[in-house]
Amino acid sequence: MYNLTVIIPHYESIETLKNLLHTIPNLEDIQVIVIDDHSIKAKASFQQLASEHQNENTLFVENRRGKGAGGCRNTGLDLAEGTWLLFADDDDFFTENFYDKVSQYFETNLEVVFFTPTSMELETGELTERHEEYAKLTKQALKDPSKLNDLNLRYKYMVPWSKLISRGFIEEHQIKFEEVMSSNDVMFSTLVGYWLQNYHVSDEVIYCVTKSAGSLITTVSEASYFTRLKVFITYYKFLKTNLDKNSFALLDLSGLTSIITAIKYKLPSKAILKAFYLLSSNRVTLIKGKYINPMFVLNKVKFYLKEYANEKDYHTK
Repeated sequence: MYNLTVIIPHYESIETLKNLLHTIPNLEDIQVIVIDDHSIKAKASFQQLASEHQNENTLFVENRRGKGAGGCRNTGLDLAEGTWLLFADDDDFFTENFYDKVSQYFETNLEVVFFTPTSMELETGELTERHEEYAKLTKQALKDPSKLNDLNLRYKYMVPWSKLISRGFIEEHQIKFEEVMSSNDVMFSTLVGYWLQNYHVSDEVIYCVTKSAGSLITTVSEASYFTRLKVFITYYKFLKTNLDKNSFALLDLSGLTSIITAIKYKLPSKAILKAFYLLSSNRVTLIKGKYINPMFVLNKVKFYLKEYANEKDYHTK
């Protein structure tokens, strides 16, 4: 019945959710599923919005799985009927004419189409840096379809949005989101990349990630940090086990980034030592030979300082 299903986790962001829904055309071949993660402040507003918009093509439901965006997205996958899937966060939006750009792939045998995202600050409309990491991956793959760029696209495009994904492909390989408090999308994206055989990369923009002024945070809970760390270890071990040695080496993965993250968020020394222990006991490489190069280290420090200054929120949906 549906060519496309759009899956949207929601939590306490009713106004931005309304904006997002307005960017999705009301067409019979689009199914929209909005999954509320047990909102408290926005519960009444969510129910009101549902009463105004719910129809046979649009579902407003409660999270039926584990709490968090991962549980919401899995609930959406359980209910999805579209041949193709798009994921969106409730504070982002689709760009103008996005449907025309994705619909051209509906009759293909592709499994995933990677689009080039953009980002903006909600209050000013100015371009931000939130999309740059992923836009760089698509642009590099388009410019040079080398093995390295193929691997980076498969295993470093760690978000579900700005990708058109075949539902049949997801169901064939039984790919789900992890139902954890942070980084629920890492292993989902990794498994998509691992099983992927037929994909396309587009320089067209269909999705805009947003950033709100004044939303920066400078601390992170230990619980969230260690959830993300354990997901990274799972990701690292999966790739080391399942990729050939040359491919794994090309990805150039290191646990040092996790230690730097703990330091920049000012976690206590005990937590940093625990992180060292978890990484080393799971045989995650921490120090590579290039780290003795002072220019390399200086450039890395500059990169993380810039990331820290620009980061919207450590808790990724």
